[in-house]
Amino acid sequence: MNATCPLVTKVHNQGKRYVGQGRRLILIGHAGHPEVEGTMGQIAEPVTLVQTESDVASLDIPPTRRSPM
Repeated sequence: MNATCPLVTKVHNQGKRYVGQGRRLILIGHAGHPEVEGTMGQIAEPVTLVQTESDVASLDIPPTRRSPM
């Protein structure tokens, strides 16, 4: 029996999908929290954990290129 909360499962699946699209995954949460640890364990690629505003300020995110709509 899988007792994982459906909302947590949704986060896991979205994270896997985004990584599969070549996106960088940034997760907002607290280290050691069971849902954060579980999500980070479900994603094959490295996940950047953001816990504070200073974590956000220190992110090195290159500009993206978007195709015209």
